[in-house]
Amino acid sequence: MNKHKPKSGPRAYTKRWFNMRRKTIGASEAAAVCGMSRWAQPLAVYQRKIDGEGEQPKTEVQMMGHLLEPSILKGYHMKVKGTMQASVPMLIHPEIPFMVATPDALWTDSDVPKSKIMEHNYIPVDAKSSRQQSHWGKEGTDDIPQEYIMQAQQQMAVTGAMRCDLPVLLPTLSIKVYRVLRNDPLIHTIVAAEKEMIERIENRDPPEADWTHPGAAELLGQVYGVKQEVSVQLDGFASSLWDEMEELKAQRSSIDGDISTRRARILKLMKDAARGALPDGRTLRRKEVRREEGVVPAYSYVRMSCSKPRDGEQSNE
Repeated sequence: MNKHKPKSGPRAYTKRWFNMRRKTIGASEAAAVCGMSRWAQPLAVYQRKIDGEGEQPKTEVQMMGHLLEPSILKGYHMKVKGTMQASVPMLIHPEIPFMVATPDALWTDSDVPKSKIMEHNYIPVDAKSSRQQSHWGKEGTDDIPQEYIMQAQQQMAVTGAMRCDLPVLLPTLSIKVYRVLRNDPLIHTIVAAEKEMIERIENRDPPEADWTHPGAAELLGQVYGVKQEVSVQLDGFASSLWDEMEELKAQRSSIDGDISTRRARILKLMKDAARGALPDGRTLRRKEVRREEGVVPAYSYVRMSCSKPRDGEQSNE
């Protein structure tokens, strides 16, 4: 019997669930909070909690993954047998109230009623679908993307389980089951990072941005709005950063122009041909791609520019 019994929270995607997410850290956020996600950084998690987590619009890939989830879980259940409970509510760590998880399912090898599954030795299950075969190693191992390792560790931390299964629908249309074993030192690292994040949220103290992250500039634009009445005096470091950025933009413009020139000359050589054979055996191909007419939703962004002071004006306000 599993003596580590998490508390049950609200059902997934309900209003109460979103409200709870504002004050807690979910398993899918563990990698980002620890600075180990390719897609988000700690500052993004902080800002999402501060702004409030209403229902976010899903991408097409996310919607397809959500639609495929029941089928993936059914395929997993057919492979492993036992008892499986889907539609799991938010689970809350019994001793760490800010640490939560919402597994896609719970599974046990015991023949028990689904309603009694949490009274037995169960494990969390998280269904995934992927278009990248190369991101997944040998079935039965934990050779999976780092983000999912961290997510699985938090689910085990919350549930007290020693293993987490990830059934994955791969491009070959096969379902492979990957298994992540509990790693207590890694769980301790996750807990420490999430404790710091919760304290920062309570104190309105944003973490330092990861400047190398692709979305850093856009994220900071969301963190710091524009107050027209506010002016600051910047130092020489800001001046050098601006000059370096302008130089890089000039280089990019020159490179883009060179690319465009070469593309135009190739098109002139190919004329209306769909294929062109190169001397080394490679083939250039042209194909007309038609995009359907669509409507771009309204949005706002912050634009920066730099100008020299006019004659007789001070450079600082």
